[in-house]
Amino acid sequence: MPAPSTNFCVSIGGSWDEPQESCRLTTTNGRGLTVKIAMKYPAGLVDNSSAPAPALRAHLQKWVDEFQPPQSPQKDTAGEGSANLAYTATERPGVAKSVVLRSDWFIPGMAHPNSSISTFTFTPKDGAEIRLTDLFCAGVDPVKALPPLVRPYIQHSLDTVGGSFAQAFRAEDFEPSTSPGSLANNYQAWALDGDNLVLYMPGEGGPAGMPAGFLQPHIPFTALNSILREGTCAAS
Repeated sequence: MPAPSTNFCVSIGGSWDEPQESCRLTTTNGRGLTVKIAMKYPAGLVDNSSAPAPALRAHLQKWVDEFQPPQSPQKDTAGEGSANLAYTATERPGVAKSVVLRSDWFIPGMAHPNSSISTFTFTPKDGAEIRLTDLFCAGVDPVKALPPLVRPYIQHSLDTVGGSFAQAFRAEDFEPSTSPGSLANNYQAWALDGDNLVLYMPGEGGPAGMPAGFLQPHIPFTALNSILREGTCAAS
């Protein structure tokens, strides 16, 4: 019987690399495309049946399926590709845990670099998934309410990271918009870290090779108190 930390890895046809704490497997689509996959994930959450994080496990399964037949990309392309996934975990003690998954991949014949960030936040007691809207007062749409509150922190993040991307973009480019080119992705990638809301933008690789999560502004809850469920509206 597989050790608890390897159950998911074995189920997808991989082998667990104990020193690296990662799952490794190689897929071939039958037309000459081979993809080497390396996945690091919080095995204690994914494989422990008493730690309910079904959305996290389902996401990992969907991610690895993208590189396996018959879903594997560029089915007519021969060569060798790679797909890598890593994670970080943060928490708001006693309230929520967040898992941030970062993936990058290279497939011959596809534009690259390719990267994306997916995030999951859930309650530590029962594993219930927390959505961004759950953090705010009833009726508050974070896509509309957050931009003016988080803009100073986005600007600070731009000023801090520097480089050509920082010079080419403005804070407003990282705000939700119906116009093409918005890098906010409607705040789809976020996490809680202590008393901060962390936004990861863009959620997927942006223009000119901008990596996913190029900006990671940390917004203190004190700056969001007017719309936080545990803030002003909690007293009303």
